[in-house]
Amino acid sequence: MNLRKEIDSLCDYLRGEPEYSDFNSCMARNNSVAAQRNLEEMLERFPHNFLLKLNYGYILIKTGYPERARDIFREIILNPSCPWDIEYLAISNYMMACDYLGISNNARLDIRKYYPGSQGDCIQLSDSEKIIIGYITSDAFNHPVGRALAKVIENHDRDKFEINVFYSGETLDNIAQNILQNCDRMIYIGSNGQSGAMSSRDLYYKLREIHIEILIDCNGHTVGGARLPLFCKRPCLCNVTMFGYPNSTLLECFDMRISSEMVTGDRCRWYEPIYNNPYGYMPYFKSYDCKSAEFNCNEMIVIGCISPIAKISKSDIQYYDQLLQANERFQLVYARLGTQYSNDKAQWIMNQHSDNVKNRIVILNLKNQPYLKVFEICDVVLDHVNWSNQTLFQDATSCGVPFILSPKPGLLSSAMLSRDFAFQTGIKCNIEDYEHLDYYGANAFAIMDGFDNSKQWTHAFEEAMIDLYERRLGEL
Repeated sequence: MNLRKEIDSLCDYLRGEPEYSDFNSCMARNNSVAAQRNLEEMLERFPHNFLLKLNYGYILIKTGYPERARDIFREIILNPSCPWDIEYLAISNYMMACDYLGISNNARLDIRKYYPGSQGDCIQLSDSEKIIIGYITSDAFNHPVGRALAKVIENHDRDKFEINVFYSGETLDNIAQNILQNCDRMIYIGSNGQSGAMSSRDLYYKLREIHIEILIDCNGHTVGGARLPLFCKRPCLCNVTMFGYPNSTLLECFDMRISSEMVTGDRCRWYEPIYNNPYGYMPYFKSYDCKSAEFNCNEMIVIGCISPIAKISKSDIQYYDQLLQANERFQLVYARLGTQYSNDKAQWIMNQHSDNVKNRIVILNLKNQPYLKVFEICDVVLDHVNWSNQTLFQDATSCGVPFILSPKPGLLSSAMLSRDFAFQTGIKCNIEDYEHLDYYGANAFAIMDGFDNSKQWTHAFEEAMIDLYERRLGEL
């Protein structure tokens, strides 16, 4: 997710209005806390401005106040005066806030009535002997979803499938090039609502022109990339959703949800028919361009918390504090993923820690460094944040750093992805022996080294798609 671009897209609504210049100035300096205060002041003057409220809620999520943000988005959604384009952005943000908070699917707003119905056009099938599939994603670059998608496309059976990628992002790196080289067609569609983007209406007819038969969503409710209204209009024979968003979309327009039993097994209110891939929620493999490294703990063991610091709660800090108290050899690194987090949040985190461990804590600012660079200074990455990056564990191990799961199971399906990974690799889960993280780290890395189930995952995925395609044909 390109957070800078998301913020820019929200700021586009406000540009040209002189009273909003302070907000844009704050965001240009990547100071989200200052922007938050600025928005609060503006809302006192314009309390009924939907755009201000949308931005305010968005900034609240990014500065660690998802409960307040959820209530703001809910208010926007339920207001009958809200314009439809703001409403969809509010729904995506609302779902993200609920995910952060661990709110169960059946306790959320029923969002189905806000989405369009089918166009009612006759389904157009191709004369090709191959099944024509299309992936819609904003993350076809060096991103956890992009790397996984590249691996799936690389392993597709090209005698059975024609591969199309509809890309709403703008980053063109080695992963984007890999995807481009391994698919039949890659079309830039832009983020919905941004200048130069293909409208959902135009994309609907483009899909029918190419005769896409299986349309695959890799975004879900991801802010800035979601194209769910398009799926609700059903331009193609089959709608599939998979690993870009681990929770349910809470919509009934999908014919299949690709997941795994570890993720969906104990979840309630999944509106999509579930296909649990026996090889996991998503393929697991060595990431592209990552060097192999031997596990070698230093005299001091550096533990990495590689989750956005806006998502870190007091209970998370207490857990890490307990860890540092347990062994004087442990050091802790909080990596500030992205540049939008303020010094205020970093200082708040440090203040929550016990005085006798603060000298072994570093909060790393990654403002001008590649995301994967942070793993170079860590001996072990320890997961304790509920809504962590989906393949953080894969990024760590593929860079030569073992990823260990904490005792906290988490309330959300994305936290279950770590358990899914542990199940697939056989890596020990729920580490409680703080004294021996070095042993568990070495063991985890030895198991993960060379692990790659992407071919098996893709083959099982293809069989599920062929079965769905034939069933849907039989229903026509």
